[in-house]
Amino acid sequence: MRSLQVTLAVVGLALVGLCSAQEKSTQKPLPYATVDRPEFIPAAQAHFMGGTDRLIGVMDGKVAKAYAASILSQHGVVQDRLAAGPIAVTW
Repeated sequence: MRSLQVTLAVVGLALVGLCSAQEKSTQKPLPYATVDRPEFIPAAQAHFMGGTDRLIGVMDGKVAKAYAASILSQHGVVQDRLAAGPIAVTW
């Protein structure tokens, strides 16, 4: 477990809270704005994150992505892509 935490800290990425406007549809609108095109920064630049902040981490080969639970709790869902296809990350 310690090895995975170190890997995420070294090559991990932190989610920057950017979201697109929710598209109009015939369905009932969601009570939050989803993050449809997440942008990432290197973990070393994520100065807004603290040592006790919760992250949801995903590894795809040698690529690691980390989604901040605090941002997920505000937006509900992040729609992202991995090499194998689309994913939805929620908290």
